Amino acid sequence: MAKPDIAQPEERERQQKALALRLAGGSYAAIARTLGYADHSGAYRAVEAVLNRVESEGAAQLRQIEDARLNELLLKVWKSAMEGDRSAQEFALKVHDRRVKLHGLAAPERLVVAQTSPESIAEFATTLAEDFAALGFAEVKPDDAEYDVDPEGDRWANT
Repeated sequence: MAKPDIAQPEERERQQKALALRLAGGSYAAIARTLGYADHSGAYRAVEAVLNRVESEGAAQLRQIEDARLNELLLKVWKSAMEGDRSAQEFALKVHDRRVKLHGLAAPERLVVAQTSPESIAEFATTLAEDFAALGFAEVKPDDAEYDVDPEGDRWANT
């Protein structure tokens, strides 16, 4: 039996249809109605699933279409922007920002997040004080008190 998080052939076909409808300019709401998704978010997730799959030839095509649309928009305002029209310049910058996002040029540098487990709360407090000092905050000295994380064994919530 296939894993539930892997789209079955019928669902993959429906996702491909969702992408085709999106390429044709369909809204996510219209795609949802046409293909039987509960709402626009289902259609959005279907298109995203196809775009995230390696076998998607439609993803490159969609980027090309969106790039062409952005080129058309930029061409319409370029002359005015270069002549100093402030609103045209702002619009051109917005188009540029969209292009950067479309091609993933503004992706942050890879950040590695690691979880370490200190041997004790006191060790954690010392490490935290050192980190604050490195950031330029006033010196924080952890006290020598013993910490019992949850003495009652109760969980609490801020609700």
